[in-house]
Parts: sequence; structure tokens; C-alpha cells
Amino acid sequence: MKQQLMTVVNVIGWIILLFCFASIGFSSSNPKIMIPAYLTFFVLVFGGVLLYVKKHQRRREVNPETKHMINIILGTALLVVSLYVPVRMFNTLFPGLLNFGYGAITVIVSAVLVALGILGVRLINNSRGASFIMGLLGYVVLIVLAVVPAAVIMQFDTSYSSLGVAYYTALVLAILSWWGISLISAKTE
Repeated sequence: MKQQLMTVVNVIGWIILLFCFASIGFSSSNPKIMIPAYLTFFVLVFGGVLLYVKKHQRRREVNPETKHMINIILGTALLVVSLYVPVRMFNTLFPGLLNFGYGAITVIVSAVLVALGILGVRLINNSRGASFIMGLLGYVVLIVLAVVPAAVIMQFDTSYSSLGVAYYTALVLAILSWWGISLISAKTE
């Protein structure tokens, strides 16, 4: 039963990951075409890699060091993609606004938001049974982080669609970066 549940969770996780990658199509001029195109591309890439690995796998046992290295590579790739998504979204909303300097600032701000999110979650998780104040501080950090996308985007545009794109971007940033960090920090067996 536990194995079946793990399989279901794994499949759901891959579906979420593929749709997160496909959502990059929202930043194009024609999302109706680009979202399915990105989804198809990433399904083909991941499917091709899976078939290649299955065909060329010589033994059933996976070396823990190799698995750990693959997790680090995939986690780093997810982190890089997650930090690039806000740059792409802002470039779509405000063409020409993000030059190299603003793009670098956007990546740095995104990295700081991810780090603060990790801090908030760690404060909450480490406070269980120890300190109510630290847990409360963790929740305050997460609530403040929830306001940041609106505060940033309202400097440029106050329309609902821009606010929606800002929160959508924050959601993609959170999912991909958290997944990447989870893969990087996974313990070896």
C-alpha cells in the first residue's frame, strides 16, 4: 500500500513539474499555442531521457552517490529555472524595462525571497514544542512574503492582470525553488 501511495505521489509530482515548466508559455505573446508547445517539449525531453536510461541501464541497483549527484544537478537546474521565471515574466509584462542590471536585481530579489521563505518554514518547523514566539515569527515572515509580489508589481502597474501574473510568478518561483532545494538537500541512503 505504501509503495502504491509513493507511486501516486511521484506521478502527481511529475505532472506538477511538467505544468510548471509549461507555464513558461504564459510569458509569450500567444499563450494558447506556447503552453501546449512547452508542455509537449518537456514531456518529450523527460520521456526521452527516461527511455534512454531504461534502455542503457545495465544493473538494477542504483549507486547512492550517482543518485545524490543527479539530485544535486536536477535541483540546481530547478533553482536556476525558478530564478529565471520572474525575469521572463517581467520582461513580458514590461518589454524593454529589464536590461541586464534590472534582470540581475530581479534574480537577486528572487533569491532573497526564496531564502526568506526557507527561513520562515525552518522557524515554524523548529519551533514545535520549543518556542511559540519562533513559530509565530516564521508565520509573520511568510505573511510578509505573501505581500511582496503585489508591492513590487504595483510600482509599475496596478491592473488585476499584472497582479495575477505577479502572484502566478511567485507561485512558480516557490514551487520550483522548493523542489530544487529539496532535491539538493536530500539525504543519501
